[in-house]
Amino acid sequence: MPRKLMVVLLLALPMIALAGCWDRWEIEDRGFVTGVGLDLAPPEAGQPSAYRVTMQIVDPKATSGGKAGGGGGGGGGAETQPFWNLTSTNRSVFEAVREAGTRSDREPYFEHMRVIVIGEDLARYGIREALDFFSREPEIRWKVRVYVTPGEARKVLEVKPRQEVINATYLFDLAQNELRINVFSPMTDLGMVARALNDGTAVVLPRVEPGKEEVRLAGSAVFKGDRLAGWLDESETRGLRWVKNRVRGGTVVVQHKGEAHAFSIDASRTRVRPRLVDGYISFTVDIWTEGYLAEDQSPGETFDPDYIDGLQRDLAQQVEREVREAVRKAQQDFMVDIFGFGRELERRFPGVWKQIEDRWEEEIFPAVPVEVRAQVYIRRIGVVR
Repeated sequence: MPRKLMVVLLLALPMIALAGCWDRWEIEDRGFVTGVGLDLAPPEAGQPSAYRVTMQIVDPKATSGGKAGGGGGGGGGAETQPFWNLTSTNRSVFEAVREAGTRSDREPYFEHMRVIVIGEDLARYGIREALDFFSREPEIRWKVRVYVTPGEARKVLEVKPRQEVINATYLFDLAQNELRINVFSPMTDLGMVARALNDGTAVVLPRVEPGKEEVRLAGSAVFKGDRLAGWLDESETRGLRWVKNRVRGGTVVVQHKGEAHAFSIDASRTRVRPRLVDGYISFTVDIWTEGYLAEDQSPGETFDPDYIDGLQRDLAQQVEREVREAVRKAQQDFMVDIFGFGRELERRFPGVWKQIEDRWEEEIFPAVPVEVRAQVYIRRIGVVR
């Protein structure tokens, strides 16, 4: 009996080991997708609109040498392209991805995906269906960055950055400056976008523009529902961030007595208060910020307390202008509550909100008065050596 049992075990163990790795993929068999560009394909006569999906696939062998300028790989010998872009067109994103797999010797693998770039034509057409596949695919993490470009998304993925081997990694890392420079939307993740689309809240995404060896991440794309309504420039985007209490750094430049001054922000705080007087709704936005003079073109004056007081007032007026312009554009051009005023109203006056919720963005929000008050404190004027 022991001998028979030993024979059975010796035969069974290899079978168990083989069964445990029957579906194992070799790394060489996987096409690691690091970035995706989504565009609207030019319509053909009598055919519905289609998606043009560009997948950026990494060659692990070419990237093993670390960072290299111009998108090249490390090591000796001939330079190897560290990634390639595979484009496919279909009426659904899922089918486009599957069709692309028939033209590559590697199965697309999305677990390491970093960015999704959406072209303007598709953004104006609607992004809900285009993003549905990425929201459902279990391999894809919800921390994937989502950007919008005023041109074609595939052109953003064609940029070969000098700082990074992989284009998509470079694009992903740019968003890490979000709190420091404050010139693009704080909404950057796929999970945030998916929740906003499901909840019916405003979607505001960073705007990205390609160059030859770099891209510029500045400004924001504002959506009404799932369709692009328009753009905010850098100043208007910071106005949005002031209201949403998402300013933690960056610089405000202002002219005071004919001289330019750069104010570097150390900290800020914003309070939004809804008011209801005789049935009329209004909002007050109070902003407090402090920092130091990063650049001063009239250093002799900055030791004068009266000069500093005047400079603080001019800086406060500049902050107020940024917010007012963002509010004006949201109310008059987009009719989209990108600030979350509706949520503040619901918290403070839930009964009133229930009565006006269905009419908020189209009828009430565009006409609501918004008072903006800013206070700026210069804590340090720096040391001139």
